[in-house]
Amino acid sequence: MNESFNPQVAAEKARETYRKTALQFEDLALNTPVSEGLRALAEKNVAQTREAYEHSKDALEVALETLERSFDALGQGATALNHKVMDIAQRNNIQLLYTFGVVPRWASSRPDDPSAGRAPA
Repeated sequence: MNESFNPQVAAEKARETYRKTALQFEDLALNTPVSEGLRALAEKNVAQTREAYEHSKDALEVALETLERSFDALGQGATALNHKVMDIAQRNNIQLLYTFGVVPRWASSRPDDPSAGRAPA
Protein backbone atom coordinates (compact mmCIF):
# COMPACT_ATOMS: atom_id res chain seq x y z
CA MET A 1 0.00 0.00 0.00
CA ASN A 2 3.01 2.26 -0.16
CA GLU A 3 2.53 2.75 -3.88
CA SER A 4 1.89 6.33 -4.92
CA PHE A 5 -1.02 7.13 -7.21
CA ASN A 6 0.01 8.33 -10.64
CA PRO A 7 -2.93 9.79 -12.62
CA GLN A 8 -1.14 9.38 -15.95
CA VAL A 9 -0.56 5.68 -15.40
CA ALA A 10 -4.17 5.22 -14.24
CA ALA A 11 -5.48 7.07 -17.31
CA GLU A 12 -3.35 4.96 -19.66
CA LYS A 13 -4.51 1.76 -17.96
CA ALA A 14 -8.16 2.85 -18.35
CA ARG A 15 -7.58 3.67 -22.04
CA GLU A 16 -6.01 0.28 -22.66
CA THR A 17 -8.91 -1.50 -20.94
CA TYR A 18 -11.37 0.51 -23.05
CA ARG A 19 -9.53 -0.40 -26.27
CA LYS A 20 -9.55 -4.12 -25.44
CA THR A 21 -13.25 -4.06 -24.56
CA ALA A 22 -14.13 -2.09 -27.69
CA LEU A 23 -12.26 -4.61 -29.85
CA GLN A 24 -14.12 -7.49 -28.24
CA PHE A 25 -17.49 -5.85 -28.92
CA GLU A 26 -16.43 -5.05 -32.49
CA ASP A 27 -15.54 -8.68 -33.10
CA LEU A 28 -18.82 -9.78 -31.59
CA ALA A 29 -20.81 -7.36 -33.78
CA LEU A 30 -19.05 -8.32 -36.99
CA ASN A 31 -19.23 -12.07 -36.43
CA THR A 32 -22.82 -12.28 -35.17
CA PRO A 33 -25.15 -13.57 -37.87
CA VAL A 34 -28.56 -11.92 -38.16
CA SER A 35 -31.40 -14.26 -38.97
CA GLU A 36 -33.38 -13.63 -42.14
CA GLY A 37 -36.58 -13.21 -40.11
CA LEU A 38 -35.02 -10.49 -37.97
CA ARG A 39 -33.64 -8.75 -41.05
CA ALA A 40 -37.09 -8.85 -42.71
CA LEU A 41 -38.70 -7.46 -39.56
CA ALA A 42 -36.20 -4.60 -39.41
CA GLU A 43 -36.74 -3.77 -43.09
CA LYS A 44 -40.52 -3.85 -42.57
CA ASN A 45 -40.20 -1.48 -39.60
CA VAL A 46 -38.08 0.92 -41.63
CA ALA A 47 -40.60 0.86 -44.48
CA GLN A 48 -43.51 1.48 -42.08
CA THR A 49 -41.62 4.34 -40.43
CA ARG A 50 -40.93 5.96 -43.81
CA GLU A 51 -44.60 5.58 -44.77
CA ALA A 52 -45.74 7.12 -41.47
CA TYR A 53 -43.29 9.99 -42.00
CA GLU A 54 -44.66 10.64 -45.50
CA HIS A 55 -48.26 10.63 -44.21
CA SER A 56 -47.32 13.01 -41.40
CA LYS A 57 -45.46 15.29 -43.78
CA ASP A 58 -48.45 15.38 -46.16
CA ALA A 59 -50.84 16.10 -43.30
CA LEU A 60 -48.60 18.92 -42.06
CA GLU A 61 -48.47 20.46 -45.54
CA VAL A 62 -52.28 20.35 -45.81
CA ALA A 63 -52.60 21.91 -42.35
CA LEU A 64 -50.17 24.69 -43.26
CA GLU A 65 -52.04 25.42 -46.49
CA THR A 66 -55.32 25.55 -44.56
CA LEU A 67 -53.77 27.90 -42.01
CA GLU A 68 -52.44 30.11 -44.79
CA ARG A 69 -55.89 30.31 -46.40
CA SER A 70 -57.40 31.09 -42.99
CA PHE A 71 -55.01 33.99 -42.47
CA ASP A 72 -55.77 35.29 -45.97
CA ALA A 73 -59.51 35.12 -45.22
CA LEU A 74 -58.92 36.82 -41.86
CA GLY A 75 -57.08 39.67 -43.55
CA GLN A 76 -59.82 40.07 -46.14
CA GLY A 77 -62.46 40.03 -43.40
CA ALA A 78 -60.61 42.70 -41.41
CA THR A 79 -60.33 44.86 -44.52
CA ALA A 80 -64.05 44.43 -45.25
CA LEU A 81 -64.90 45.34 -41.65
CA ASN A 82 -62.72 48.46 -41.84
CA HIS A 83 -64.48 49.51 -45.05
CA LYS A 84 -67.88 49.03 -43.42
CA VAL A 85 -66.84 51.11 -40.41
CA MET A 86 -65.60 53.88 -42.72
CA ASP A 87 -68.85 53.79 -44.72
CA ILE A 88 -70.96 54.00 -41.56
CA ALA A 89 -68.82 56.85 -40.24
CA GLN A 90 -69.17 58.78 -43.53
CA ARG A 91 -72.95 58.32 -43.56
CA ASN A 92 -73.16 59.66 -40.02
CA ASN A 93 -70.76 62.59 -40.66
CA ILE A 94 -68.16 61.19 -38.24
CA GLN A 95 -64.53 61.96 -38.93
CA LEU A 96 -62.12 59.07 -38.46
CA LEU A 97 -58.48 59.35 -37.48
CA TYR A 98 -56.49 57.34 -40.03
CA THR A 99 -53.13 56.23 -38.65
CA PHE A 100 -51.73 54.07 -41.41
CA GLY A 101 -48.36 53.11 -39.96
CA VAL A 102 -48.51 55.89 -37.36
CA VAL A 103 -49.70 55.52 -33.79
CA PRO A 104 -50.55 58.80 -32.10
CA ARG A 105 -48.51 59.53 -28.99
CA TRP A 106 -51.64 59.27 -26.78
CA ALA A 107 -52.37 55.74 -28.11
CA SER A 108 -48.79 54.47 -27.98
CA SER A 109 -47.74 51.80 -25.50
CA ARG A 110 -44.55 53.87 -25.10
CA PRO A 111 -45.62 57.53 -25.28
CA ASP A 112 -42.22 58.72 -24.07
CA ASP A 113 -40.49 57.05 -27.02
CA PRO A 114 -39.24 59.75 -29.43
CA SER A 115 -40.53 57.75 -32.41
CA ALA A 116 -44.13 57.73 -31.08
CA GLY A 117 -46.46 59.77 -33.24
CA ARG A 118 -44.09 59.94 -36.22
CA ALA A 119 -44.49 58.19 -39.56
CA PRO A 120 -41.99 55.42 -40.29
CA ALA A 121 -39.18 56.40 -42.62
